[in-house]
Amino acid sequence: MKGTKFLFGFFFITVGTLIFIDNFNHIYGAEELWRLWPLILILLGVSSLITLAYLKNIMMSIIGIISALTIFSSMQDEAVYVSDYHNEKVYSTSDTTYIAYDAGLQDTTFLSIGAGAMNIDFIGSDDTSLVMIESEKQFFQKDDEDSLSISELEIEKTIKNGQMHLSVDMSGNIKMFSNKKLKHALFHLHKKPIWNLNLEGGASSFNADLSSLKVSNINVGVGASDVSLKLGNLTDSMHVDIDGGVAKFHIDIPDDIGCRISHESALTNHEFPGFIQKSDLNYETPNYQSSKKKITIYLETGISSISVKTYKQIPPVSPVMPNEGMKDSMLQKLDIKPNKQSRKL
Repeated sequence: MKGTKFLFGFFFITVGTLIFIDNFNHIYGAEELWRLWPLILILLGVSSLITLAYLKNIMMSIIGIISALTIFSSMQDEAVYVSDYHNEKVYSTSDTTYIAYDAGLQDTTFLSIGAGAMNIDFIGSDDTSLVMIESEKQFFQKDDEDSLSISELEIEKTIKNGQMHLSVDMSGNIKMFSNKKLKHALFHLHKKPIWNLNLEGGASSFNADLSSLKVSNINVGVGASDVSLKLGNLTDSMHVDIDGGVAKFHIDIPDDIGCRISHESALTNHEFPGFIQKSDLNYETPNYQSSKKKITIYLETGISSISVKTYKQIPPVSPVMPNEGMKDSMLQKLDIKPNKQSRKL
């Protein structure tokens, strides 16, 4: 109990102090503090082996400080600074990048994304491109500099066994004490391929509506992040593997597909409504065994909040075009009466 007091006490003191300082002078490079989160797991392990109370209290205090730093790091990513600090101004620009669709390749496509501290959204697209990326870049620039330059996305394309492998690096210009960063990116993914996604991020936010896409595998590795996934039922088998630190995860799955969850998590708050607990670490939907389509989710997280819920997927409604018989029937029902002007004509 005393150890918990030290943990929360130093946590709130550290967070409050950082926010207070940041309100007067922006702390540059704080977005990278999320990299400290593995120390939380290490210190928790060391603390469990210590019997001396005062050493446990010291460990809990350090854990509270590190937790505060990682949380503050994720808060920094959400903040938008538009003030003029030390003769610096905020600039932003937007770009659109296209990756062509190659009909000669197999439909299976692999997409790997590396992000530092930014927000990334995914949606299905009917565009002719395999991938279209809309990116917003934001940076601080001093008044006395003449030119404004921002590093571009690094995209690597390789073809293996007739399949497209894409690697998009969005973390190249996110460095400690750097004055430029990618703020947001929207990925439009072609609906025809079967996608295999690998998402790696630090203090990033991933919001992926994949309900209209055919997805086979999703691997997510994040630090202090917020991840939201909406999955569909267009493939018979889907595997989702999530490895996270101090993060929040929300996953929506169709209610007509079977789902199994296996999780090995340290300090988590999980919510799996409608799932049946099969063992300490395994959960299943009631229709898992009978369903022809299945989703398996494996979770390995640190201090996280995890929610997996079902939703009812509504099929798209196609407009009904009347045939000739319907047209005649509709014309017969029309009661056309001439007015005074039409009688004169």
